[in-house]
Amino acid sequence: MSSTLTLPVPPTRRPSLASQADSLAEARELLRRAARLPYHATRADAWARRFRRLTSDATAAIGQHVLRLQRSEATGIAADGTPPHLLPALHRQAEEAENLIRAGFDLVHEAEAVHRPDIWNMVELGEQAMRLSIAVERHHNRLLDMAFEAGHRDIGGGG
Repeated sequence: MSSTLTLPVPPTRRPSLASQADSLAEARELLRRAARLPYHATRADAWARRFRRLTSDATAAIGQHVLRLQRSEATGIAADGTPPHLLPALHRQAEEAENLIRAGFDLVHEAEAVHRPDIWNMVELGEQAMRLSIAVERHHNRLLDMAFEAGHRDIGGGG
């Protein structure tokens, strides 16, 4: 894994793969809202403030997910009952989650760099927010697939 990200999140009980997806669902929704914010040329600064707030909140939600994955790795993923055959996929998910938070930070930074937003900034930043939302959704879906497979095997449904 690459560098460790430090975000202020209160310690909680280690969640299952399925419950880790909750913060991802929140991030996805916030990014979609940011991508669809209405733009009014007379209130461009208000648009920019709302866009930055939504993307910052989405990035924080992704950060909560990353912290949960890091806690799982630090305490031993196999100890929580994750089937050994899923461990490589879970490690890939953890790496991908770190890439998602970096993309979120980049989007927030780019939005903060725009001092006088115009329609073209809105279009470009909105497209970036939508692409990140799609990436978060894919990541979320893979986690849900892994949770389903782990549960399916636990009840004797497969190999």
